[in-house]
Amino acid sequence: MLDHRHFGLKEHPFRPIPASQSLFMTAAHREAFALLEWGLLHEPSHCTLLVGEPGTGKTTLLQSLLNRDYYKIRIARVGNPAAVFDEFLRDVMYDFGIGAGPSRREMLEVLDRFLTSIEPGGRAVVVVDDAQALTDPVLEEIHLLLKHCAIDDRKLHFILVGQRQLARRLLQPELSGLNDSIGARAILDRITRAESFDYIEYWLQTVGGKSRTVFGWRALAHIVEHGGGVPRRLNVLCHNALLLTGSAGHRKVHLGAARQATSEYAANTPGRYRPWFHSAKRGRTAALVAPDSNAAAVAGAINRSASSAQRI
Repeated sequence: MLDHRHFGLKEHPFRPIPASQSLFMTAAHREAFALLEWGLLHEPSHCTLLVGEPGTGKTTLLQSLLNRDYYKIRIARVGNPAAVFDEFLRDVMYDFGIGAGPSRREMLEVLDRFLTSIEPGGRAVVVVDDAQALTDPVLEEIHLLLKHCAIDDRKLHFILVGQRQLARRLLQPELSGLNDSIGARAILDRITRAESFDYIEYWLQTVGGKSRTVFGWRALAHIVEHGGGVPRRLNVLCHNALLLTGSAGHRKVHLGAARQATSEYAANTPGRYRPWFHSAKRGRTAALVAPDSNAAAVAGAINRSASSAQRI
């Protein structure tokens, strides 16, 4: 167990999921948060999409959004995206605080009355995290539900947050209807090398520390290099390097502990670990796609971003 006091820190700096009320926000994260908030409050279409690699901060941003109090906005958060549609719909209705009948027809009738009763300026928003777990049949049913709501301009909106494969799946012909209904979308990519140094510094400062007093320079550079621009991985590597250093009785992380931490991480994550190579060249860390983009443009944005990720 990590004793943070051993390093002169007020508490643990690198939690698996940082507290959502205190966020490190890159330009890409600010854009992604703005997209989520726009989708929650204003997006005129019936769906908003945010995708990105695991560990880049999608869930943390989403939780920060949901922690806020938005006037006249009713929110339902889906707890089990892998459920069949009837279970999915029942979860949504219970989260909205409305009863769910035994049959799909009755559930849809109750939901319809609920949406009709929403006051002017209000809307009902269904938030699905880990949306890549939604099956194709459920995605098709969501499209039919949104299509029905569009007829009488029901105030229902979906925010789908998931991994990159979700956006690729939406390009399938059978899901083109739902893809076309997405009015705002973004790709949240890995953070840059410079942002990785800033990220570590930020979390140490929140607990009364500084990177130069806790990490040796070579150790810090090694962790950033092998962190690959993924905040969750940086948390794990920094935390484990501190554990190794503290157990050895040292008060500053040196290169040996950093190498051991990255080696153990690589051994425990086969097939998913990809270090950051020095030859990488990075551009923007988020690709915003305009509301009127067609499927080819969306595919191009995703493929360009994926190619960038493969180089790092």
